[in-house]
Amino acid sequence: MTGHTPEGLAMRELPCELCELIDGVGEFSDDLAARAAGPAAVYPPGPGDHPLTGTRAPDLRLAAPAGTTTLFTPMRPGRPGLLDLTGRTGDACPGPARPDPTRHGGRLAEPRPAWRAVTAALVRPDGHLARLTEETDPAALAAAARTATAAS
Repeated sequence: MTGHTPEGLAMRELPCELCELIDGVGEFSDDLAARAAGPAAVYPPGPGDHPLTGTRAPDLRLAAPAGTTTLFTPMRPGRPGLLDLTGRTGDACPGPARPDPTRHGGRLAEPRPAWRAVTAALVRPDGHLARLTEETDPAALAAAARTATAAS
């Protein structure tokens, strides 16, 4: 069978039809894309770590003073991201200059039950969660951010 026979031409159309079919079922296509991209890999959390530690970070929608954005929009290749979900103005999660994480701030724009109590997270460059905290005391939150970014 060659590409110029009716059978060959029909085979060429099959992937296009399949893609349209998959794209029409949002939840299925999202799941298929996630499986193909490999984000299902999970690094086991250590003792005392937050339960989400080691999982792939979802592309959270964040409501910030400058408008709504997503977690991965401001991320930079090869750099971790420090996510501040306290909603406070200023730098509630200060960290050292090294490894110079990209900083994100705001509140969750949509409910995420597993993230309800999370106040800060350090996202690895590969998109997995390195550290999370539910700390609400500003001084303790700043100390947790310094510790997390120094260890990464």
